Amino acid sequence: MLTPVCIGPMATLFSTLGPFGIGVRASFGDFVGASLDYQGLPTINFSKFSIGTGIFSATARVYPFMGKFFVGAGFGYLHYFLRFRSEIDAEARVGVPVGLINVGFNGRNGFVFGMDAALVIPLKKMRATVTAKPGESAPDLPQSELDDKREDVAADINNVLGKIPILLQLNLVRIGYIF
Repeated sequence: MLTPVCIGPMATLFSTLGPFGIGVRASFGDFVGASLDYQGLPTINFSKFSIGTGIFSATARVYPFMGKFFVGAGFGYLHYFLRFRSEIDAEARVGVPVGLINVGFNGRNGFVFGMDAALVIPLKKMRATVTAKPGESAPDLPQSELDDKREDVAADINNVLGKIPILLQLNLVRIGYIF
């Protein structure tokens, strides 16, 4: 039996690609649904580095058993911000479009609780854009040395990024109210 369209806000806690998130869920009848989400980690500063991350995603879902279990696929945009402080003050930014394949469970109406997992597949090679300036410990660093150190940082980051073919996103707590 077809049920009406249901839509409502959702919050995410404890996600691997950003511990906090907000989104909107919708279901259309018994078998089809969709979601829009943003999960992120606001920039956190430590003495020698800072980090921030986030992912925006849009997914379509199929509820094969007309219940809470779903499988889905979609697309999104993943971004990272890293800042290192030493002889140089280097900032690295990474942004890449991604495809998602997900599975999980979520309530369909009223107060809902759920969790899900997704394979996050970069749709192009992840590369960092790195900028640098002299750090507090070496304010008179010559430009040529600064450029060499920036290139070293970029090479190290891009070497690591090049070894990441797929990321796993786990959203451990999803809560919301679907009208």
